[in-house]
Amino acid sequence: LGHAGPPQLDAAALRRLEETLAFSYPHNAATALPSKVTATELKHAGLPNPEAEGAALLRGPRANFPKPDFRAAEKPLTPQERGTATHRVLQYLRFDQAQTRTDIARQIAHLAEAGYLTARDAQAVKVESVEALLRSDLGPRLLAAEAAGTVRREFRFSLLFSARALLGVDAEEPVLLQGVVDCWWEEPDGVVILDYKTDRIKPDAVPERTAYYASQLKAYGEAMARITGKPIKQRLLYILHNGMVAEVE
Repeated sequence: LGHAGPPQLDAAALRRLEETLAFSYPHNAATALPSKVTATELKHAGLPNPEAEGAALLRGPRANFPKPDFRAAEKPLTPQERGTATHRVLQYLRFDQAQTRTDIARQIAHLAEAGYLTARDAQAVKVESVEALLRSDLGPRLLAAEAAGTVRREFRFSLLFSARALLGVDAEEPVLLQGVVDCWWEEPDGVVILDYKTDRIKPDAVPERTAYYASQLKAYGEAMARITGKPIKQRLLYILHNGMVAEVE
């Protein structure tokens, strides 16, 4: 029997095979993008190493399932739980009926009676910190906005942004941004955004913490500008622990 040589491949077929093997997906960066981020997750942009934090964001959140604590009601509230309780009070507080500590304490008690707070939560809220907010330069502005009916609290939003604008990556795919603005209101020359912070922040650490939260507040500003169609006048942090106000430029 004669020995046949190797089969001869068709030149066009060989060219198509080479093209297939050399193919590189042109939108590979998009495969690592999250479909949704929250404004809180954008705090990474204020850190010294935003690239590393941004990469962690693209990898997605880790599952974290805390163990149930059946004795939680017997323990003092954690800082996070106290912060949540304080935010709940500020969500429902009538500013025009909160001129004294007695007024504020009475409203907190009513919120607990109505089921908006547990008794344990109500006891953890520092009335003097809430009073300091209303006695600050922000107090009259909040009262005026409440009287005008323009103040909104715990305002939830969901908006699509390009990944380039939101995450700073080389991709135009849409990413859903979700967030909750603690408080915002309208003044004649624009919208004011106010974010409450219940962290124990020392006065000399305020500039650093303001930079840490800057991207979160900027995301709120972008969202509210689109929703209201009005310019953003100010993006403010109010730190309840020390009564300081910081502005994100």
